[in-house]
Amino acid sequence: MEIAKYIIMYCKNSYYLSCSPFLNWEDMNAKVKYIAQYGDIPSVRKAVESFNNDPRMLELGENIVVSMSSRCRKKMERKKRMVQKQKVSLKVRHGTFPFDLAKDIESMRLAKAPFNIN
Repeated sequence: MEIAKYIIMYCKNSYYLSCSPFLNWEDMNAKVKYIAQYGDIPSVRKAVESFNNDPRMLELGENIVVSMSSRCRKKMERKKRMVQKQKVSLKVRHGTFPFDLAKDIESMRLAKAPFNIN
């Protein structure tokens, strides 16, 4: 957990090594590969994902894969499907929509509302 927090701190500080407790980039790369095996922990997944976006990693063409248990992977897939189902889609309707302001003001006068329209 502590290593993951330090890696997230490194990534949030624009990938500057001086802002992290690591001595060199190779040491940090080794630590990320070590913690990648604990992928069930959300902060580890976030740390590895943000470290993969490091410009040095992109230059190398390397990508560290997080290993997760099948139980955790299924749980995340289930959450992703639920979010996709709950997304509201935009419906575009074409045509004319009559709007009568006088009629709406009159209905507001007749309604028992906490506001007054004179």
